[in-house]
Amino acid sequence: MSGNLPSWLQGADVLDEPAAPMQSMSSYMDDTPAPAPSKRAGMEVHTAYIVRELANNTPRSDIIMTLVQKYNCPWDEAERFVSAVSIQNHDHIQNQQRPLIILITAGTLIAGIIMFTYGGIRLGGGAISQFVMSMTGTGFLMIMGGLYGVYQLVRDMAKG
Repeated sequence: MSGNLPSWLQGADVLDEPAAPMQSMSSYMDDTPAPAPSKRAGMEVHTAYIVRELANNTPRSDIIMTLVQKYNCPWDEAERFVSAVSIQNHDHIQNQQRPLIILITAGTLIAGIIMFTYGGIRLGGGAISQFVMSMTGTGFLMIMGGLYGVYQLVRDMAKG
């Protein structure tokens, strides 16, 4: 093992056959200096894979299972590695998920406007019922939630 880089990360590609049993990754997760850039190639391959999968909303357990099955990595160490990558690349993962968030926000706003408008028209016509009141209230809350989502997206985009 060279430096503090676990053996299952050294130069391995995500599609390789399983490597030899993994050495302890606890030394890597400590506050020890990072290995030289030339020795980080394996880590960068796995980091890119983890970031891509997290951005595609792949469950963490599936990503961890891939590391465990392909590289004989202990579950708890793979879990710590995925968590570390997730924390370090949070902004990048969030940016890749932004189109989905925009779609959900737009859908919520549109549905809220339709429900609120329909309920308002029905209430204006004198049809006061629990269903119409619930629809109007739900539409209003969906509009508020959608506007809050737009606000957060704009704020996050302004940060960088």
